[in-house]
Amino acid sequence: MVLDREYVGRLALQLKKFSGKTLLNYLKYVLVIKFSSLLASVVDFAMPLSHDYYLETVPERLQACVHMMENLCPHFVRKLARMTFNRENATTPRWHYEEEMHRLLYLVRESMKQTVQQAPWLSQIEVDATSQKIEKIRFVSPFPADDALLGYYKLLNETMTFYWITNSSYDLDARYQSSSLVVAEVEHSAERNLLFVPHGLISFANNISGTFDPPFIPIIVPGILRGMFAAVDRRSSTANIQNQAVNWWSNTSLTKFASKLQCFQDQYAAEMKAALIVQVDEDFFLDENVADNPVLHPLHDIYRKAMHLSRHMLRDSWVPGLDSLTTDKLFFDNYAMGHCDRVSFELHRRQVLYKDSIPAKLRVNVPIKNYPKFAETFKCNLNTPMNPQSRCELW
Repeated sequence: MVLDREYVGRLALQLKKFSGKTLLNYLKYVLVIKFSSLLASVVDFAMPLSHDYYLETVPERLQACVHMMENLCPHFVRKLARMTFNRENATTPRWHYEEEMHRLLYLVRESMKQTVQQAPWLSQIEVDATSQKIEKIRFVSPFPADDALLGYYKLLNETMTFYWITNSSYDLDARYQSSSLVVAEVEHSAERNLLFVPHGLISFANNISGTFDPPFIPIIVPGILRGMFAAVDRRSSTANIQNQAVNWWSNTSLTKFASKLQCFQDQYAAEMKAALIVQVDEDFFLDENVADNPVLHPLHDIYRKAMHLSRHMLRDSWVPGLDSLTTDKLFFDNYAMGHCDRVSFELHRRQVLYKDSIPAKLRVNVPIKNYPKFAETFKCNLNTPMNPQSRCELW
């Protein structure tokens, strides 16, 4: 980043706008926030500001320490997390997870390409370009190469590529991955068309089953699809298929997409006010809220294909041992389970006021009420809360 002329030029302009005293005060404030977990209890108030993804059941100082360590040594923490896959021997990898994950990613990519064909805000030329972008997405995951030497070379090459930029670039964010540990953070880099899949997204499945069974799909895959949707929506409209900084959406497409965003913006603001009695900024987690909705269509498609391929079960089949559930009902149940959180008014207010996340109740209920197949599966009457007359939809 230091060698990036664009970054240095913009930084110099910003430094001229503020006095030395203001800059030093800001620097001190940032240091207190970043290292609050190592300081005296008098600055405990700063710890929630030092990281995202607050977990209620984990001590605050421990959370802050782990996130600080990962910020300082991301690759080291990534390797430690990867070693937890084999419960019997930490130094012996379990390669079957890699094979199954790669098969799953193939289904995800193909389903997303098919879904994008229905994007009504894009012209046909833009739809074709978006499909090509999805085809060229490079996945970066906690699964290293089988060969130790090749794995080391890739790690070294990625580090050199991302941290020592030798040519001018408009990518001013030098992070490689934000976190390997948290479940929610699947990060898409528009300038590189790269999707980072964190260890935390799939590690819990390792403690339940030795394989990625289809019922895991509604729990694991939504995060991957949300990250991939960033290659489809306005966040990638400034980076073309060659990963160049170019505005490749037409003004018509931008206008159509903005009108759809407005629908979601109004809907979430109303839901937030009704549930938590708080007013939020207009763009409060707007891109994330929107992404939660369109991923249900390809997610449901992937689940049905996987269920048919591995279990030869049709969509209306009853689940063995669970006589009250069809395979589609199991899909929605597991999708909701993937967002499980304690029902607490104060916890939800904290998540919003600290701008940490959207409460799980809204992340589940709003997307599925916007997805017609939920009402069809559970036979919800029209004009009821989960089967409204009008919906906010993208596809």
